[in-house]
Amino acid sequence: MLSIPSAASLNCHFMLRPLNSFLTTEMRSVSFKQSQTAAGLEQLQKLFSKSKPNRQTPEQLDAKIEELERQRTTTSVSLAEEKSILRQIDQIKKSKIQIEENVEHERAIQDKKTQIEALRTGSRSMTAQIAELENAISKIDLAERLGCTTNDLQTCAIDCPVGKLGEVIGKGGTNIKQLEKRTGCIIDVDKVKGQVHLRGDAEAIKKGIE
Repeated sequence: MLSIPSAASLNCHFMLRPLNSFLTTEMRSVSFKQSQTAAGLEQLQKLFSKSKPNRQTPEQLDAKIEELERQRTTTSVSLAEEKSILRQIDQIKKSKIQIEENVEHERAIQDKKTQIEALRTGSRSMTAQIAELENAISKIDLAERLGCTTNDLQTCAIDCPVGKLGEVIGKGGTNIKQLEKRTGCIIDVDKVKGQVHLRGDAEAIKKGIE
């Protein structure tokens, strides 16, 4: 007997499939952004690793500059000594610039880490939503295939010795196909756990167990 999809299931397909497609596309976009941000973070960390750390604070360096300027302007120094002081001041100013650049690098690295964590959180959320949608679509497809509603669907796991699973499956899956046709169940075999999974409405599950 031909099973005609209900209006409700058709509406679900109409709504869920485009939404699933949209989320999948968004997921790819998020994954791309995440890889790009991770590459940017790696580049920043490499640049930061090449910079020489300075244990002194800008305030301490300013105090050194002030002391050298006081020494240069208030005491009697030779021309050579004045040039030496000016070189020291210039070097200290360069150190201050390096410290500021290091601070900016650290801030940029932290920003990248924050972005990556936000993208990971978004990715996990989308993955969960996609899985939920795919499960709903799979249920609707299965219900249409079996000619029942999604509310009627049941799942039953039957333990089976691993050595007997081959008999259940049959050559090329012939035994499973015959069982599915006779019972109206969808039958899957879990060779790892040694179980046979039956999916269908209550009547089909009952036939499958018998």
